[in-house]
Amino acid sequence: MTVHKCWRNVCALALAMAGVVITLLLIATPAGAQVPTCVRTHLRDEGVTDYVDITNNCDTAQRIKVVLAFFPDSSCIHLDPGQKATYEWRYPGRFDGLESC
Repeated sequence: MTVHKCWRNVCALALAMAGVVITLLLIATPAGAQVPTCVRTHLRDEGVTDYVDITNNCDTAQRIKVVLAFFPDSSCIHLDPGQKATYEWRYPGRFDGLESC
């Protein structure tokens, strides 16, 4: 086998492996996936500004997004085990839940 053919085979194998890795990453956390039940929320929606307190009680880090109706969703929030976060928005936004991201 010549050096040129060998190099071409190496490049083809590298591209195929990259495609497999990208596919696995996309499958690992599909958009809109359900958040584990060990992630807890506490909604405070008494006034014009509403809040949701989020606590990661899981053994692993979680990436979550706050989903709202009538207001933009949050960006992805990274929470290590035991970590807490608070997200706030204004009326007329309404808390619709969490999604993994």
